[in-house]
Amino acid sequence: MRGREPEAADADLVSRLNDFFTRAVTFPDPHTPGVHPRPHQATFGWTSEQPYIEHASDPGRALALFLLAYLDHHGLALEAATRTDDHPDPQPVSEGRPSAREAEGGEAPAELVERVLGICGQHYAAVTGTNSDLWDHESREVVGIALRTVRMAERDAYPQTLETYLHEHRARLERLWQRYGPDGMFAGEVVLINLPGCFVLCERIDNSPLWLEGMWLQEGQEETALERFHDSWLYDTSDKDGGR
Repeated sequence: MRGREPEAADADLVSRLNDFFTRAVTFPDPHTPGVHPRPHQATFGWTSEQPYIEHASDPGRALALFLLAYLDHHGLALEAATRTDDHPDPQPVSEGRPSAREAEGGEAPAELVERVLGICGQHYAAVTGTNSDLWDHESREVVGIALRTVRMAERDAYPQTLETYLHEHRARLERLWQRYGPDGMFAGEVVLINLPGCFVLCERIDNSPLWLEGMWLQEGQEETALERFHDSWLYDTSDKDGGR
C-alpha cells in the first residue's frame, strides 16, 4: 500500500471494511483451531441499539485501503446508504445534473469523440500511410468506449494528453503496425489494428486497463479482440534492449 493510500480516507469506512476483510478473508473462522486474530486485535464499539465487536487486523486494514485506492483509481466511490426511516423523502438529483456515480463512465460528448478520433486519425495516417477513406464507424465506436474510462475531471484536457502520449510512443506504434499491419509477420492476428481508433486504446491500456476491459465487455464488444490487442501492445512493441 505504500504510496497508494487514498487521500483523507474516511476512518469509519476504513474501520468497517477492515472488520469485513478480517472476518471474511484474513481470519474467516477465529473460533476454530488454527490461525486467528490475536486477542488485542479485537476492539469494541457501540451502536445505538447494542454493543458489537469489531475485528481488526493489519492485513484487513491493508485490504481495506487497497480497495478504496482501487475504486478511486477508476473514478468510483463508496457512498453511505440513506436510511429511508430517517429520510423518507430523499431529494432527487437536479434535472440535467447526474450524480457522480452516474457521470463517471458515462458517454462522452460527441464533440470530444470527434476531437479524439481526429487525433487518432492524424497519428494513424502518419504511422501507417493509409487513407482516411478506409475508416468507418467502428473506429468512432472504439473511441467512444475508450472515452468512457476517462474521468469527468480529466476529459477537457484529454485530447492534449492523448496527443502527447502518441508523440512519445511513436516508435512503439510503428513497431506495432510493422508486426500486425497487413504487411507484417503477424498480419490478421490483431483485428483492431485496422482501426485508427485503436491508438486511443493504447493509451487506455497503459493507464486504465481494468476499467477499459470492463467497459469493453459492458458494451458487448468481442473480448478476444481487445485481449489480443492488449497483449500485442504491452508485450510485443519493445525495442531490442527490452525497453518500452
